Parts: sequence; structure tokens; C-alpha cells
Amino acid sequence: MADPQPPGDNHRLDYTGVSQSFRHRAPKPSKRIARWRRTIPQCFLSLVLLIFTNYEYNNVMKRSNRQHFWVILTLLGGFLGGSPPGPAWGAEPVTVWAGAPNEPAVALTFDDGPSPVYTPQIMALFKKYQAHGTFFVMGNRVEQYPGLVQALFEAGHEVGNHSFSHPRLTKIAPLSWEQELERTSLDLDLLDCPQSQRLFRPPYSAYDDRLKAYLAHTHRRLVLWSIDSGDWRGLAAPAIIQNVLSRVRNGAIIIFHDSNENARADRHPTVEALRTILPALKALGYRMVTVSELTRRCPKAKD
Repeated sequence: MADPQPPGDNHRLDYTGVSQSFRHRAPKPSKRIARWRRTIPQCFLSLVLLIFTNYEYNNVMKRSNRQHFWVILTLLGGFLGGSPPGPAWGAEPVTVWAGAPNEPAVALTFDDGPSPVYTPQIMALFKKYQAHGTFFVMGNRVEQYPGLVQALFEAGHEVGNHSFSHPRLTKIAPLSWEQELERTSLDLDLLDCPQSQRLFRPPYSAYDDRLKAYLAHTHRRLVLWSIDSGDWRGLAAPAIIQNVLSRVRNGAIIIFHDSNENARADRHPTVEALRTILPALKALGYRMVTVSELTRRCPKAKD
């Protein structure tokens, strides 16, 4: 049986009116400009936050002092008519490992795509078994295959941010990983992909407190996983199947890959494993949903 052909990519992202520097920095030009044009108190609070985060990044501030700082900043924000940037108290946690343990649902996620070879095959299998997944895409692939990304969205799948070029973010400067995130976000915005701003999975699942602070400040969620399929190690399909089905449970977020950082990996074992995994999960009574749907009913907690 011939591999499904990727959707047509005879159009390209339209950056008309977006300056080169803006393209690399801002996920939503109109919203970011509006943010900086808010009230003077909020600008003041943002400046204070910047000083604080730089101080915190250097691990100088003690944990108790951080808590005191946030209490003071919150009260000051209320007095001045603003609020400190980042999620509110009691908001959704920044870091997500799994969904609710009482819901018979799982989220199948795919990193490093889209791939014109493997992503369409995965989409065809998902359609066959009435399943939906979350695809964490790389910005350079989004610019290569915008039609494929739109096809994911139109088929009901979720698209998240996986950086632009797949660096290990903990090894590069904050300005560099900000550009990695924001350029990819802008690419996804230009394709009208909903939720693309909210979900981020770091390459190699590598993150630190600096990155978490940035994601909180930009109202994103760090999506990790609770079950590793192991396909990135080059495992054969039976081993991938065993890794998943032997550990599956309610609320699991399962990580697969539909490509890799240099687009040279053989993902046929992943596709073959899914031919068994998808009907098996369905027979076990699991719904296969997006990360956002899986975590929608999770109890809210501080991260």
C-alpha cells in the first residue's frame, strides 16, 4: 500500500507587513504592541518583574524572599490598577505531565515534525480510529510545509510549539531561546492555528527555572509526558508497542516522534506500532484526545 501523499504546499507563509526583527521576536504583533501600550503602572510592574527574574535566574534570591516579593508585587499591582505578569494565583500549572487520573483518556503527542513522509500516515491512522493528537512542530518545518500544518489543524488535531531549530534550550542564552519560541509562534499564528500560543514542549525535554519563568510570563504551558514510547532510540515496532501498552493509564501523555531534529530518522516503526496501539487503546476504553482536552478537567494547582 502506497504511503499517503502530503497535502499540497503550493502556498507559503505571508510575512507582508511584518519586519524581520519582529518576525523573530513577537508571536502576536498586535497583542504585543497593545501590551506595551497599557497603563504606566503595568509598565512599571513589568520593569520590576524583569529585575526580579534576572535576580532569581542567578539563584541569589532565597525561596522565602521570592514569596515575599510576589506578595508585595501583587498588592502593589492591585493598588496601581494592574497585576504582575504571568499566571494568576490558583491558575493552571505551568508544567503539565499528565491529565486527570479518573478520566479514561490519553493524549498521544508527536515531536519534531511535521514530516511529509510520516505525518500524513499518522493522520490517516488517527482518522481511521476517530482519534486526535497533539503535534509539537519545529518552526523551520512549519515554514517548509505550511499546508501540512494546516491539514493537522483542519483534521481536529492540536499543534504546539517545539522551537524553531531544536536546540537544547538550557545550553543557549535566553535571548536565543526567546527567538526560537517566538519565531515559531509567529509562523503558527500566520496559519491561524488555535492554541499554538499556549503549549510548548522543549527539545530533548530539557528545561530550567529560567525557561519556566519565561513561559509563565508569556502565559504558556510546558507540556512534558508520562509515558515515553522510546521510538527516538530507534526501537522496532514491537518494543514501542510494549513500552506504551504495558504502562498506559488514565490521563497519560505519551510521547512519539514523527521526525527528528535533522529530518533523517526512520519513523516507519512508529507508524507500524500505531497500527496496533490505536485499536488496542480503543478496545481498552480509552479516548484518544488532544493535550488541551485531556488537561481541561484537571484540578487547578500551583506549579
